[in-house]
Formats: sequence, C-alpha cells, structure tokens
Amino acid sequence: MEADGLDSQQASNLQRFEKIETSLGEMQAKQLKFSGWFSSLGQQVQATEASIQGIQYTLNTHQTDLQGLHHEVKNVSDQVGQAVHNALQNHKA
Repeated sequence: MEADGLDSQQASNLQRFEKIETSLGEMQAKQLKFSGWFSSLGQQVQATEASIQGIQYTLNTHQTDLQGLHHEVKNVSDQVGQAVHNALQNHKA
C-alpha cells in the first residue's frame, strides 16, 4: 500500500513538474515575443526621431531662407518708397 502511495505521489509530482515545464516554456515564448515587439518599437522610435530631425533641419533652412527673402523685399520696398517720395518731391519743385 505504501508503494501505491509513493507511486501516486511520484505521478502527482511528475504532473506538477510537467505543468511547470509547460508554463516555463510558454513564459519563454512570450518573453521572446515581447522582446521582439520592444525591439521593433525601439527601431520605429529611432526612425521617427530621425524623420523629425530631418523635418526640423528643413524647417530651419526654410526659416533662414524666408528671413533673407523678407529682408530683400523690405529693402526693395524701402527703395521703391524712397524713389516715389523723391519723384513726388521733384514733381512739386
């Protein structure tokens, strides 16, 4: 009878170990899946960051160009204004 009890206990222990092994295998598979997700997410974040830096560089370049254009337009406008003013002054004289 004691042998039956030991066999039963060993069978029970074996089932528990098999469940533990199965659970560990599932946990390892999920861990690999999550590692892949996070690695992919990290790569996507880096790509997005690089794109944002490229856009920021382009915007800064355009801003510099627009500032230069603004100064050119202002200078031409001032010159035209001065020319019109001079023409009116000469016409009155």
